[in-house]
Amino acid sequence: MRIIGLTGGSGAGKSVASRLLLSRGGRLIDCDKVYAELVCAPSACTAALSRAFGECILQKDGALDRAKLASVVFSDGGKEKLALLNSTVHPFVVDEVKSIIDTYSSIGVPYVIIDAPQLFEANAHTLCDCTVFVTADEEKRIARICERDGIDRERAIMRIRSQYPDEYFLERCTYVLVNDSGEEELALRCEELLDVLGIKKV
Repeated sequence: MRIIGLTGGSGAGKSVASRLLLSRGGRLIDCDKVYAELVCAPSACTAALSRAFGECILQKDGALDRAKLASVVFSDGGKEKLALLNSTVHPFVVDEVKSIIDTYSSIGVPYVIIDAPQLFEANAHTLCDCTVFVTADEEKRIARICERDGIDRERAIMRIRSQYPDEYFLERCTYVLVNDSGEEELALRCEELLDVLGIKKV
């Protein structure tokens, strides 16, 4: 079973690319969803977060209160607290991803796409046979973020600027998918990539 790591900045079209790359019988592991499921009820992950940031970040039932956690992490000293958040959460997410991969492998899934904005920061790239960087022209990314999230241009630019530049991903990823020309063109590029990876059509 091939394991493909997919990453990139906000507005590049990563979620669209991940969907298109499943066209030959692959399965998707969305790391954002994995995290959301890990903290929606009391768990080892929520306990670790409580130890790191205090019990105030938990709801009465022991699940994570994501709004309270965000207010703590992005208050004064945000960079240090964000680093603590990532170092606390990433191991739990990666362990769950490994478990899902094992399940898919046992049922004969031909390949898995790991959609992870923080693929390298979480060290999840070590699980992958190859990594793919999804990118797009900055103006297109800005427009997509504004439309998707209902925010203004300035906030969209701030979001992009807060993330790693393209060079970070280009230095680390095996392949690049450029998403500048709409879904039809991206679909063709995804099919070409699957050909390069030797994944047969079903």
